[in-house]
Amino acid sequence: MSARDDPDSSVPLLQDDDLNAGVNQLRTDVEGQTSVVPRYHSSFKRTWKKHPRKCIVFSVAFAAALIALLLAIFVVVPKRTPNTEHEDVEDGFAIDPRLEKYQMLNDTLVCPDWTEIPGNSTTSTASFNLPSSTDLTFFLTRGSPITGQFAIANERLGLNEDIKVDVFARHYDTGNGRKQLQQSKACFAGQQNEQGIMIWADPETTFSEISFEISVHLPNIQEFRDISTDFTNSAVTHTMDIHFDLWRPTSFGVTRFAARNASMDIGALLSPKIYVHTNNAEIRGFFGASEAIQIQTNNAPILATIFTAGNHSGAQASLSIKNDNGPITAAIAMVSDFSHNELDASLHTTNGDLIIDTPRYGMSDKAVFRLDASTSNAFAFLSLPMDFQGTFDLSTTAGTASLVLDPDQRDGKGRERVMEMDKVNEKAHKAGKVYWGEEPPKSEQGNIKLRTTQRDVTVSGVDPN
Repeated sequence: MSARDDPDSSVPLLQDDDLNAGVNQLRTDVEGQTSVVPRYHSSFKRTWKKHPRKCIVFSVAFAAALIALLLAIFVVVPKRTPNTEHEDVEDGFAIDPRLEKYQMLNDTLVCPDWTEIPGNSTTSTASFNLPSSTDLTFFLTRGSPITGQFAIANERLGLNEDIKVDVFARHYDTGNGRKQLQQSKACFAGQQNEQGIMIWADPETTFSEISFEISVHLPNIQEFRDISTDFTNSAVTHTMDIHFDLWRPTSFGVTRFAARNASMDIGALLSPKIYVHTNNAEIRGFFGASEAIQIQTNNAPILATIFTAGNHSGAQASLSIKNDNGPITAAIAMVSDFSHNELDASLHTTNGDLIIDTPRYGMSDKAVFRLDASTSNAFAFLSLPMDFQGTFDLSTTAGTASLVLDPDQRDGKGRERVMEMDKVNEKAHKAGKVYWGEEPPKSEQGNIKLRTTQRDVTVSGVDPN
């Protein structure tokens, strides 16, 4: 039975004159329940106001150009079996197994002496050139834990130059500070098809009066191969200051960033596969991939703009965002010139608001979007993709489950959106299906599972404009 034909249905279907008032009331209710407004145009603008370059407003023109761009970047995606079940992600998922062989100082090739910067007796440096043509470029720390920063600059070198790496060691002007400098090394390591930098810190020394910075400048080319970091024994922040250039983007092969107790601020990262992991620190960034994206932290916010790109009919991609005791705010888009693309998205946290937005220009033709998302003791919100057709299941333990639609909305073929309810009068549980037209399509459809405890769970198909 269609919910629009059921006068007793508790699903908040908005009607004509109530539309604007209903949307405003929804926003008011949400703002009263959560510190993050559940709309991309307000929540991301507010949350990322200190980083305006990262706040991307999706539009039809942007989408068309982006699709053409991504098809030129990403490789063909292999077939796989869809899976939307909530699975635990291993802590080591972002660690590149190729780095296992680099553990000790004698696993490196060259360790130059520190060079004191003229006029600054507390700062020393070591510089390296890494070829951009190797299969893997890596950066890691070994030995005693250190603190520091890993930064990829937006400014570029010459077209034919190598990747330039400057390692800075800044120590206190004390005996201990100078000793800690002497007990550390910045070294070149690698083999024929993989090269990188290791910061070695003597395991018998505590490095409390020195910090390190790895500054990376890239040559002026667009495509790089795999890049990996392994700072899991140290607190090294990641700052990737590459701006998103629609006409001349920078892309990497498989990307793995791994840290501990250190934030990650990713300007714009394009890669077929992206794995990002830290703990007790914030992750924010703009991520684009064709195959897989995995992002994980705990006890801190995750703020991400994410798009997946299908470069052939039936392309499949997966997205996993996992947090614990922290909010997730994510804008998710599927872009492609091809039909029947699929995205399996898994977003899970606890004790933090879960805000998921999707662009209003729609997905690719006959795209399938499957979402399994949850939080606890916090608000859960999803803006329904314009072209979504499929089943939904919304649940909470003590709040209200709501699905809000615009009865005047039509798709590109002039069809109205229909909602059929399996769970109608239950305040905390709504389930059913939505589709465009007189009857559900026969092809495979999407699925949305969104749940929380103690607070409201809301899915909105109302255009905020």
